[in-house]
Amino acid sequence: VYTRFCGLTVADLFLPNKLGRNMFPPNRWSSQVFRHVIQKVCASMAGLQQKGIEHGHPHLNNITVEFIDKEYLASEKQAGRGINSVVFSREHITWDPSVYAGDPQKYEVVVRLIDWDRASYRN
Repeated sequence: VYTRFCGLTVADLFLPNKLGRNMFPPNRWSSQVFRHVIQKVCASMAGLQQKGIEHGHPHLNNITVEFIDKEYLASEKQAGRGINSVVFSREHITWDPSVYAGDPQKYEVVVRLIDWDRASYRN
């Protein structure tokens, strides 16, 4: 089965792990980034629902986040690649929200729902 790493989950980014530590310790950027990520998640969910697609069990561990340089993303789209076939580049794709927070105009927030085993379609 072909797959790709789609980023850290929303839970990984914003909730404490089992040891009570955050992967990216909260600071003044965390609420700004979290708010933007949640807006993207809500927009994605609404878009799917309008198409009659239900994920089945969306939760913070089934949503991944990555931050892609907008210029790189535009060049990939111009080369005919969709969002799911963008070539990975460490220079242009990050999972660190502090990089995005440092220059939010430079990066596109990409959220993906994963784990579709309970998905359904209604028409």
